[in-house]
Amino acid sequence: MLSDELTPSLEDIDLVNIGNDCELNVEVTSLKNIKLRYWGGNPGPVSGMPRFATDLKSFSSYKLCMNSISFESDSLKELSFRCSEVLQTVVTWAPNLEKLLMMNCSLEFVIIYTWHPSLHEELPDSHAPSSFLMNISNCSLSKAVMFKLNRNPRILFANNEEFNPSYSNIYLDNDYSSADNY
Repeated sequence: MLSDELTPSLEDIDLVNIGNDCELNVEVTSLKNIKLRYWGGNPGPVSGMPRFATDLKSFSSYKLCMNSISFESDSLKELSFRCSEVLQTVVTWAPNLEKLLMMNCSLEFVIIYTWHPSLHEELPDSHAPSSFLMNISNCSLSKAVMFKLNRNPRILFANNEEFNPSYSNIYLDNDYSSADNY
């Protein structure tokens, strides 16, 4: 168990080869950078980390074996998912996002909110959501999803020469409450 009481200054965490037998619980609000590689254990601790890390700046994963993950942070700059074949859903509210890298993933849903019921109030009135670089190399995405992505003014695509259309849905949603309505 890692908590604010036990590790009040913990900003970076790098976890490698966490298996099914490991019982890990990270509830640290000071986390700024999370790296996970070869996560095959219980998804609960991983899905909880971004919720507690309210000032999270980056999340990076390789071989993340969980179905879905969500992020809500004004400070979030970079999300990276590589070779996470099991990952089906990514949900984020990150008005200052700079990079969204989803390489070699089989995503069904990507939900990028433009509004949040409480966190949007912490932004200055003049704040405009940032544009961000998106790399979806070797992801399974349909032509309809690509059409939606291409129409989003925030997204700048990396040099993705080939797409593998199969199945996927990407929602660029103003209504935060619709996350429960897939």
